[in-house]
Amino acid sequence: MAIVNNGIQRRPPHPGEILREDFLPDYKFTVSGLAREIGVSRQSVKKILRERRSLSPEMALRLAYAIYPPERPRRLTGYLRCD
Repeated sequence: MAIVNNGIQRRPPHPGEILREDFLPDYKFTVSGLAREIGVSRQSVKKILRERRSLSPEMALRLAYAIYPPERPRRLTGYLRCD
């Protein structure tokens, strides 16, 4: 799936890129801290951050609960669009 913007096609960003660039620094999470918060191994988080693993629906829910506790299900759609 590509996004067309002024004739230029761009792929949607990988959820790992969004987590790495926007959320980890803003929420002051480390890889270990995020892994502990969502209950998975550090290797799983690293693979997502390096864009080597797609985001499963279960992992998207775990991240949504960790990052957006009051707005849990609403933010899920952004993560799932990439996959």
